[in-house]
Amino acid sequence: MVVGAYLTVLVVSPMSIRFADVEWSILAVDSSMFMLFMFMMLRSDRFWPIWFTAVHGVNVLCHFAPLFPGASRYVSANATALWGYPQLILLGAAIYRNAGKRKVRVKG
Repeated sequence: MVVGAYLTVLVVSPMSIRFADVEWSILAVDSSMFMLFMFMMLRSDRFWPIWFTAVHGVNVLCHFAPLFPGASRYVSANATALWGYPQLILLGAAIYRNAGKRKVRVKG
C-alpha cells in the first residue's frame, strides 16, 4: 500500500486539470493495487481481504465517473476519496483482530 501511495504521488496531475477527465495514470496504479489485493484475497484464509478488495474495486470503478455526461469533477474526486476511509477502517480492524490473536511471550 505504501508503494501504491508513492506511485500515486509521482503520477498525479496538476490541480488545475485533476479529475477533469479519467486519471489514467492513477487508474493504472489503483488497478495494479487491485490485482495485488485480488491475489492476496485468493490466497488468504481470512474474511477481511474479501471486503478490502471489494471496497478497492469500487474505488477503481469511481475513476470512470468523469465519463458520465453531466458529472462534475468534484463527483469523481469525492467518490474516489470516500472509499479510502472504509479501507482504512477495515485494515485497522484486521490489524487489531490479528494483534489480539498473537500473544507476545516474554522470556524471564
